[in-house]
Amino acid sequence: MTGERDGQAPEGTAADTARPATADAACGAACMGAGRCVCEPGPDGPGPDPAAGEAAEAVWAPAECTLPVAWQPDRTAEFDTLFTAALRRMARPSPTVLHLYLDAAAGTRARDLAARESGCCSFFTFGFTARSDGLRWEVSVPQAHVPVLDALAGRAAETMRDAAR
Repeated sequence: MTGERDGQAPEGTAADTARPATADAACGAACMGAGRCVCEPGPDGPGPDPAAGEAAEAVWAPAECTLPVAWQPDRTAEFDTLFTAALRRMARPSPTVLHLYLDAAAGTRARDLAARESGCCSFFTFGFTARSDGLRWEVSVPQAHVPVLDALAGRAAETMRDAAR
């Protein structure tokens, strides 16, 4: 993973091209829960456009995310890499809270990722608790951002399933 980049993307690149505001509203939790959203206006209006393909694929970041769009796939890959290497189990004590149980050795990497994610998606609240069996990473969001937490939980679950194969 390349990590956080310095500087700004050149004007006119994908980094300064936002997803349509209708994408989140049209797709909601169902699309985002799949771990990715390919919502671009299709021939029939807002919503998923199966013909959009890879070029239109967007990550699960909400419209409020300030991370440049061009960098979002790298951030998503960082989560996937962390989940693949260190995620052992997860729990959802409430719709607005997700507990990710990680190997203790991943603590520094998880804290760094959480700090950077807080910088672009300020609605997240992250907390860490050392445990005898590793580290619990608590991720919470306001009710309005439950679909984003659903998507993160979906990615984590998908990564765990893939790692178990």
